[in-house]
Amino acid sequence: MFPTIHPTFFLVGNTNVLDKTIEKVTVEIELVDEEGKTVVPIPPLEVKLERKDGLASFNIIYGISNVKFEKAGKYRFVVKGNSEYIGTAEFFVKQSPITHSKN
Repeated sequence: MFPTIHPTFFLVGNTNVLDKTIEKVTVEIELVDEEGKTVVPIPPLEVKLERKDGLASFNIIYGISNVKFEKAGKYRFVVKGNSEYIGTAEFFVKQSPITHSKN
């Protein structure tokens, strides 16, 4: 039944930074519905990069709680670093089948 609230879920990822001049990354995460509308505002995160053997990477482990979904359908996280597209993670919110208890 919609709208529904999902109690908790996580976005997990890792990205490499190839540009050796970048010392920090502002990570923007947006949760959007099929029509591209923002579902919940997510503040940007700033990550200071540490290099090992000249390579830099950072992990994203972002927990989000009590997200209200207005309808079933495809949703996606869009991730950007310093305003450049990094990637997308898609998922589906489905209507649960209605079950009737036997008396």
